[in-house]
Amino acid sequence: MDSATEKVESGVKLTVEAGDALKAIVRSSEELQTMVQQIASALTQMSATSEQISNEILDIANGSRETTKASQETAQAAEALSRAATRLDETVRFFRLA
Repeated sequence: MDSATEKVESGVKLTVEAGDALKAIVRSSEELQTMVQQIASALTQMSATSEQISNEILDIANGSRETTKASQETAQAAEALSRAATRLDETVRFFRLA
């Protein structure tokens, strides 16, 4: 009888240990699920931030192109103004000589 009782007690003990192990597995699973959700959320945020950075880089590139174009137009206007000033100077000299 003692042998049967010992076996039952051992079986109960093993059952309790198995139950505790299963509870630990469930807790670990839940923690892992939480971590996976946090990673997914972080990836979504990173993706949105990357898209925003990409758009801002495009805006900077467009601004740079516009600045280059405006600089070229300013240089052309300065050159035209310089030519006009030279012609005006020549005209004024002509009247001084006359």
